[in-house]
Amino acid sequence: MTDELARLRVRDLADVFAARRLGRELAAGLGLDQQDQVRVATALRLTSLSAVTLGQTAVIAFGADVTSLVLTVTVNGTPP
Repeated sequence: MTDELARLRVRDLADVFAARRLGRELAAGLGLDQQDQVRVATALRLTSLSAVTLGQTAVIAFGADVTSLVLTVTVNGTPP
């Protein structure tokens, strides 16, 4: 069972940086090593930035289960 830790709506560049920071902090809090923290942060930055660049909103749900950090990204709208 996945427990939701946080949810973040990404609409602009400030939100992209907030998603990156929150992802890295949660990864660290769950005991992921430094390199995996960077991977999580980078994936969130790239995904969020893509949505914002296309004028869309991304909603990121941060969750965890017994063995994993679970990130669910939903993008509203259809890419042009």
